[in-house]
Amino acid sequence: MSILKRVNAKFLGIIAILVAVFALGACEPSPAVQARREASDRVNEALTKIIFANYDEVVNSFTLVKRNATYGVDFAWETSDEEVIRLVDAGDAIDARVKRPNFEDGNKTVVLTVTASREYSYIDKDGYETTDIVSVTKEFEFTVLALREDETILTIAEVKDPEFELDKTVGIQGIVTGLFSDNRGGFFVTDDTGTIYVYASYEEGKLNLGDEVVVYGVKGNYYGSTQVTKPSGGQVSYSVVSNGNPLPEPEEISVSEIALTDKADPLLPGSRFRTYALLTYVQEGSYWNYYLSDPHTGDKIQLYYRGYIADQTNLADFVDEYVNITITVYYYDDRIPMWTCDYSETEGSIELAEAPSFTDEDKAELVEKDLAKLFGDLTATSLTTVTLPAENTAYGATIVWEALDDNAVIEEGVLTWQVVAEASEAKVKVSITVGEYTLVKEYVITVKPLIPVKVADFLAAEKDELVVLEGIVFRYNQGAYLVDDDGDSVLLYYFTTKDYENGDRVIVIGKRSDFNYTPQMQSAELIQVVSKGNANPLTPIQMTIEEIHAVDFKTTDLWGSYIQVEGTVIKDPSDNKYYALEDANGNHLALYQSNTTVLAQLKDQKVVLNLWFYGISKTDGTGIWRMVFAGNEGEYQVADMTIEEKLQAVAAALPVKENQEITSNLVLPLTGAHDATIAWESDNEDVLTAEGVVTRGAEDVTVKLTAT
Repeated sequence: MSILKRVNAKFLGIIAILVAVFALGACEPSPAVQARREASDRVNEALTKIIFANYDEVVNSFTLVKRNATYGVDFAWETSDEEVIRLVDAGDAIDARVKRPNFEDGNKTVVLTVTASREYSYIDKDGYETTDIVSVTKEFEFTVLALREDETILTIAEVKDPEFELDKTVGIQGIVTGLFSDNRGGFFVTDDTGTIYVYASYEEGKLNLGDEVVVYGVKGNYYGSTQVTKPSGGQVSYSVVSNGNPLPEPEEISVSEIALTDKADPLLPGSRFRTYALLTYVQEGSYWNYYLSDPHTGDKIQLYYRGYIADQTNLADFVDEYVNITITVYYYDDRIPMWTCDYSETEGSIELAEAPSFTDEDKAELVEKDLAKLFGDLTATSLTTVTLPAENTAYGATIVWEALDDNAVIEEGVLTWQVVAEASEAKVKVSITVGEYTLVKEYVITVKPLIPVKVADFLAAEKDELVVLEGIVFRYNQGAYLVDDDGDSVLLYYFTTKDYENGDRVIVIGKRSDFNYTPQMQSAELIQVVSKGNANPLTPIQMTIEEIHAVDFKTTDLWGSYIQVEGTVIKDPSDNKYYALEDANGNHLALYQSNTTVLAQLKDQKVVLNLWFYGISKTDGTGIWRMVFAGNEGEYQVADMTIEEKLQAVAAALPVKENQEITSNLVLPLTGAHDATIAWESDNEDVLTAEGVVTRGAEDVTVKLTAT
């Protein structure tokens, strides 16, 4: 018995020794096991960093990470439903392109599967370096919300139908066929029924020609051109559904057919055409503009704002050449006046074409037809001027001008109509020489006397009527306001010539116009500076922001008024490029086309500003009230603020907002305006510290951050 016990004891001792040996082996795994374990830990840790907000209410496209450099982990993604969430490689990331189901189809559940992989290496038992990969798969379930009943996708023809109301919510789907430069914003979308302009900014490189997009906004109108624009207080939203789609074939048309289309035609804007034209480039004032001329008739259209763009695409290579070019009609610009179009560079969008076979006589007649437009309806007003070209390089023509009576004077290529006491005739002769052929033409112009009217008479004039005004002008960065002897004032839109100064009494001539109900003189031309150094005769009308918000935009007579308003200068919540004035109740006035240098110095301060009453941003009156702050000396002062008002201003400027979703560290300021000091406190330091350091977990966490 005792022997048996000893054997058993000895046997148990052996087992214990074996267990001890095995346990010791587990503490020191092989290099392969150790490397794989470390790589696996890295992969699992990287997966915990993938967090999605609103995964159960997906309405927009989003981005998926391809690599976590911190953990050295690569991610490969798969979707369970390509129709609803399509994955597109976007270089450094994966774009998850969302296409929401129709209302009647209901919400859709889509599973995105990610395979996280990390390469690892180790030295094997023979001393060789061996490489392997560890991979872990994880699924994420998303609910893509169906379109609401009022988000139904419409055809572009339905949106452009005059019976479809302005400012009504619209959804469209089509191919991006035109892109404006990003500083202007906007793009054209084409479906099987037509093309429409979308007034919305886009991130350069994230939207390209040939992308299929779904766009939501409201129906808007710009100079008679239907477009999709942002709703009041909101933004246009769009998502890219697919890339690299072929652009629809444009319709062949002549420049003349476009140029001669009635400006009220609702269907021409947005139409995409291929046309044969002569491309020219002309300096007009401080800008250069491209034009397309019909080679056979001389009729013209303009390429919209292409003279503003630094690189000017590839158009400069084709100046004074005959081309076949693809364009999209934008709108009819009464200021030029002519149709204006967009050109977006793609392969084959512009190509050299053969010049038409013209005789010298044909060329001279085309040049003369263009010159005749300088004299409009063959009427002019005393002291107005016309710049006379001395050549036409496109047709190889030289041009010589001659005044035939005393009512017209030509000096250094500028024709000036002289002062007349009553309507009188003036005669001008032009000689156009092309090769051996010379065409001589006389123009008989009726010169009208220079009789300035009061602002009240200007406001009563017909739209586009040419009117002369006299008064004192006060400049702002994109125009001026003119004050007459009755104390009435009006906007001179884009009156930016350097030939006048603040306080000059001037005589100007221009067209009576309106924009969003704001009366203005368009294409104002300086005729004469009568005197200088005049003070502003107006005493500003004191108003509150709340009173301005209550103004009826259809009946008010405040347009152009000089007003005084108190509030705090902030960045405009609806457009961060501008500033705004905010009252204690959170009401805003947009400070439009204003002196941003002065406003930057006044930011977050309570001030009293003298402003010009500019207008409203939307034709139906639902837009933002806009005022112009010129920022001249004496037009602003910092108001006394109570301690409470100062603290409220500091709080409003804090970078953290209520219910804000964050995924990265915050920069929490410790000081603010008005010599304020700021202390921060977090109720969950493990997730968000008082220094703004974020530690993300697997689930969303609500943290209360308090600033004192």
